[in-house]
Amino acid sequence: MKEQLTRKQAALILALLNNPSVDEACKSCGVGRSSFYRWQQDHPVFRRAYADAKQAAFSDAITILSKASSNFATVLEQIALDKDAPMTARVSACRAGLEWSTRGIETEAIAADAKELADELRARRGKKS
Repeated sequence: MKEQLTRKQAALILALLNNPSVDEACKSCGVGRSSFYRWQQDHPVFRRAYADAKQAAFSDAITILSKASSNFATVLEQIALDKDAPMTARVSACRAGLEWSTRGIETEAIAADAKELADELRARRGKKS
């Protein structure tokens, strides 16, 4: 029988994604900090589920930025054509958005490759058993 997360572990993972610190996440769902660290250390199912949840949240954020990147480019174009616009703050924001969306796409591609390699490795290990 495959080991699963307890309700508290599942609640903690959700809280970790929605709170700014481990302390606040643990307090919000009634789990001690030491339990979080013990689960991270000794509970591979928890560790994998938490890593997968973080990856999914990150992927969602990258999707939002990627969709907005054409808007960033449009604003840059508008600023470039509008000689009266205060450019410094808007250009900086647009540049940052474009840079982060580009990095996000690259990071997501690397993560997909790593997941594919990990899945292949798990499959090979399973065949050897």
